[in-house]
Amino acid sequence: MLKKLWSKLENKRYLLIALIIVALFAFFVGWRGFAYFKAYQASQAERNSLIDQQLNFHQNILNDYGLVLRALISENEVVAERIQEEREQRLLSQLETQAANQKIAKLENDLEESKNPNLSEIISGWRPKIAKLRCQWRQGNKILSASGSAVVFSQIGDNLQPAILTSYHILAAAGSLADSCTIQLPDDSKQYSVTEENISRYSKSRDWAIINIPSPSATVYQSAATDLSRCTKEPDVGETIVILGYPSVGSKDDVTATEGIISGKDGYYLITSAKVERGNSGGAAIYAKENCYLGIPSFVNAGDIESLARILKQNIIF
Repeated sequence: MLKKLWSKLENKRYLLIALIIVALFAFFVGWRGFAYFKAYQASQAERNSLIDQQLNFHQNILNDYGLVLRALISENEVVAERIQEEREQRLLSQLETQAANQKIAKLENDLEESKNPNLSEIISGWRPKIAKLRCQWRQGNKILSASGSAVVFSQIGDNLQPAILTSYHILAAAGSLADSCTIQLPDDSKQYSVTEENISRYSKSRDWAIINIPSPSATVYQSAATDLSRCTKEPDVGETIVILGYPSVGSKDDVTATEGIISGKDGYYLITSAKVERGNSGGAAIYAKENCYLGIPSFVNAGDIESLARILKQNIIF
């Protein structure tokens, strides 16, 4: 019986030992599992932390790139504004340059026009002063005539009344002074008859004569008083002149104008290329640049060939 009891006790002891061993094993396994679990949690936390750090690093990089990009965009906008401003400045400069060039061109054109006088204005200004002169001689049963031109002045030398200046050879075309002459101004309907008595002064050698106008009308006084000057200096060779008169091949009722240059100088005379026909003699030679009275043009014919005309300088007379 004791054996049985002992045997039962022995069996219980082994069972208790087995239970203890199982409990210890279970504790060990649980502890190791818990340790592994804690290590896993720590590992995951560290991994998550690293991931967060990497994400934060990349996010910071992206933020930096965003700042740089915004700065570049802003800088590009500033650059674009500067480029636009420069374009506008260049355009404004071009417009100003264009305006300045146009102004300079206009000034140059005005200067050129001032150097090239308006011949139409010159002719219209002198026209009222240019008279037509026609003279007659009675030789037996024949009546000879000659015509030419003249210029009316308010005063010539000591002569205080309106008078005309013309070429002497018109008055003596038939070898002696004309019996009578008529003077006709373009804007005066009245004809003035003159004789040798009305001749104030003349020069055969220089070919000029001054004739007083008897009982001049208001038109004559007005034409004579027109403020048109006599030249104080001579034109240079090559400068433009205008010849005004009543040539035989020109207008019968009004002044005819021809243009030419000074071709040379010969003592008291200027040589011109301007066309001077019969009838122009005694008219006016006008220096275009100064719009002044230069002298008396004379028709010259060398044989059957027409040569250059001559102008007697007005300072020889006045």
